[in-house]
This record gives sequence, structure tokens and C-alpha cells, in this order.
Amino acid sequence: MSTLLQSLFCATAGRVRQTLTGTSPSEFSVNDGPGTHDGLDTTQDAAADTNPCNLNYAVRYQVDVFTAAGTIDFVRVNIRAKRIAAATGTVQPTIGNVDRGTPIALFTGYLDFTFDFTTNPATGLAWTAASINAYNAAGGWGFRTLIADTNNVSYVCSEISVGVYGSPPAVRVSGYTCYDRNLFDIGSPETFRLPEEAVQVRKLPPGFA
Repeated sequence: MSTLLQSLFCATAGRVRQTLTGTSPSEFSVNDGPGTHDGLDTTQDAAADTNPCNLNYAVRYQVDVFTAAGTIDFVRVNIRAKRIAAATGTVQPTIGNVDRGTPIALFTGYLDFTFDFTTNPATGLAWTAASINAYNAAGGWGFRTLIADTNNVSYVCSEISVGVYGSPPAVRVSGYTCYDRNLFDIGSPETFRLPEEAVQVRKLPPGFA
């Protein structure tokens, strides 16, 4: 089962407005500071269109550098966002300045929209730490929203983050191999104690410790 290796939030620099179209569109409540998972729905980015035309809005960011060790299974882009007014609209991620994934319908209350990518969408190859970090220099990670014709439509995003999921590396303890140190309480040199039972593990041969 995949576990979260590291969450990458918006960094302090690198915000780029990609596209904003409409008769009189305008950004509001834009926060250029770093992003965090605070659960407060503080606005990270927002845009409005006060005339009856489509709102086409996209922003991309640099995120934190991925530094965790382990095998990467997939990358999850999370966008917490909502629309304002009775318009219909969608949101989807952008990776490396390219729209990726299938657009998902927005609602008038905040929801978390998640998009999973098992491979690097630009190459089709397995994710690596280098390929994840390379996107910070190639357009970053972001979102695009499209909201249909109506008056006074708005889009608000409170958070965008990138979760990297996979398998952590094996941890070697005194010549033994333990794949999740959080599961075990080491009671003796040859016993790892689980909550209700003790499991004997055989010591590795000399030279393999």
C-alpha cells in the first residue's frame, strides 16, 4: 500500500498568471506568499469576471523541493477551490504549463479536487525525484478553471499542493530488516514486539548486516 512520502506546498516564489480572458476580468485576493495546509480556507488565488463572458483563468506555481527517499508510485495534485454564483465551471491541474487530467465540476462550497498521475504525463515514464523537481523550472504546478457565461462569476482557490506517494526505503536495525519502524517496539536483540504478540526474526548471516 502506498504511503505519503512528502507533501509539496506552494513556495515563496514562482507564481505566474498564465491566462485570464474575458470582457473585463480581474484578479482579487491574490496571495503571493507560501502555501500551507492550514484548513482555514485562506484565499491563495481568485479571479472574477463582471460581464457575461467565459472566465478562463490559470495560475502556476513553484512548490517545495521533493527530498524524501523511497520508491514513487504516483503523484497526487490537490486543488481546494469553489465557484461563486450560479454559473457552471470546472477545474483541472496544469503540470509543466500543460493542462493535465480530466476537468471536474466546481461547486459553490469549497471541495478538495484530487488528480492522480501514476507516471510523468510529459514522458509516460515512472516518476523520479528529479522529474518531480524539474517541473518547478518548467512551468510549475497549477490549475486552470473555466466558468461558463454569466454575470459576476468568480473562482476562488484556497490551496494547491502536490502529494508524492510510494514506499519508503527499508530500515535496517542491528542486522535486521524492518519495513516500517512505526509498527515495531524493539524488545530484545532478536524480538520485534507487535501490540499483542512477539515475532521472532532470524538474524542475517555475517557480512549481511
